[in-house]
Amino acid sequence: MAPLSHRLFPRSVRMLVAMGTAWYLRGSYEQAINSLCDASDLEPNNATPHRFLGKILVAENVSGERVRNTLKRFASLQPENANANYLYALSLWKQPSSSQDARVVSQVEALLQKSMRLDPQFGPAYLQLGSVYSEKQDFPNALLTLKKASELDPNSEQAHYRLSQVYRHLGQTENAQREMHAYREAARQHQERMAREQHSKQVFVYAPQAADRPDVPK
Repeated sequence: MAPLSHRLFPRSVRMLVAMGTAWYLRGSYEQAINSLCDASDLEPNNATPHRFLGKILVAENVSGERVRNTLKRFASLQPENANANYLYALSLWKQPSSSQDARVVSQVEALLQKSMRLDPQFGPAYLQLGSVYSEKQDFPNALLTLKKASELDPNSEQAHYRLSQVYRHLGQTENAQREMHAYREAARQHQERMAREQHSKQVFVYAPQAADRPDVPK
């Protein structure tokens, strides 16, 4: 028998996105992706399931054929959407051995450059294109693109880390050390934010229960 959620909300995008998020938090990435792709199939123009698919792509090294086809459709339906072009490029780049396929690399570059033209302030596209240039060992272009990514998001750990690597390849040791320091500081701040968020969740969940216990001072 189908789960209760499917029987009560058989064609609910919101429910499928919620299920996808729950599967992801449990580490069940395949189920998460299937739920989000199902949501996209119901409403191909709805940005929400595609945004969550993008979060999984950024965080995990996954990109199956269904994900690519789903994000390709989203980009074709919204060709003037910077995020749609970026997400499709990301799904292509996440394929195994994509950096060794000149056709795929060219397509990824074109999609990311289009994303940047559509929204010159869209940092993730600069960061990903900088990564592509680095993989190609095109360090001058990687430097320019990653510096822009860092300017748009000064707290980006990845931008600082990749800049450090590029500077090292270019023989600019002092700049490489500066960016590595910035990376470590950004990583430290990120860990502190995560710890505060986790503490807030614990207080929210446990504090009301503790307040009702007779042995807790009030």
